[in-house]
Amino acid sequence: SRKTDNTKIHNLFVNTAFRYQLLPSLQARVNLGYTYLSGRGVAKEDTFAAMDPAKIFDFTTATSFFETNDRSSAIIEPQLSYERRFGQGHRFSAILGATYQHSNTAYQQVEATGYSSDLLLEGLLGATQTKYYRDDNSQ
Repeated sequence: SRKTDNTKIHNLFVNTAFRYQLLPSLQARVNLGYTYLSGRGVAKEDTFAAMDPAKIFDFTTATSFFETNDRSSAIIEPQLSYERRFGQGHRFSAILGATYQHSNTAYQQVEATGYSSDLLLEGLLGATQTKYYRDDNSQ
């Protein structure tokens, strides 16, 4: 089988860091990050244009897959650092930090079959049968 795919993907990546001196020996920091990925597409399988005309019969059909995929993730990393110098060449350092991460994924696909013409493959109305798949995940 032959497959053609027309998918549009959008990406967004944001990352930043802040630092603040609370006291001469105490510093606060936070790193922040966010990612978003979105994809929308139509894949066409077994199109009539790709078939040998001698092998096209009344019962021959084509298939389309309509897919959406969304992913997002966030990270927050706060940190406190303490540094104290004493004596000659001596210092004491301590770091306290944490990490928070969260992600979401949503995937949907509609498999549409039974198309009698390639002109109908961009929509669901020309299909004689549809199957719906979905997967959502949050962590």
